[in-house]
Amino acid sequence: WHKGEAVAPGCLIDAEGRPTTDPAVMQTSPLGALLTFAQHKGYALTTLCEVLGGALSGGQTTHQESLQTSVDAIFNCMTTVILRPDA
Repeated sequence: WHKGEAVAPGCLIDAEGRPTTDPAVMQTSPLGALLTFAQHKGYALTTLCEVLGGALSGGQTTHQESLQTSVDAIFNCMTTVILRPDA
């Protein structure tokens, strides 16, 4: 969004559910959404990341629009697991 570049078709939808290449839909209200990748495998991975990210961080996975205080803030929680294969 900050670079002013469009994203690849099929990656985003706007708040009305229409496909878009404008990354601003992820930062301006009403918010759009990132579509899943890799069809059914991408959907399952996205769901798993959303649920585990909220559960393991003690945060939320969904929110009410009224709780969004800034269009620059992504209101979700994230859990990052970093593995060192040679350890």
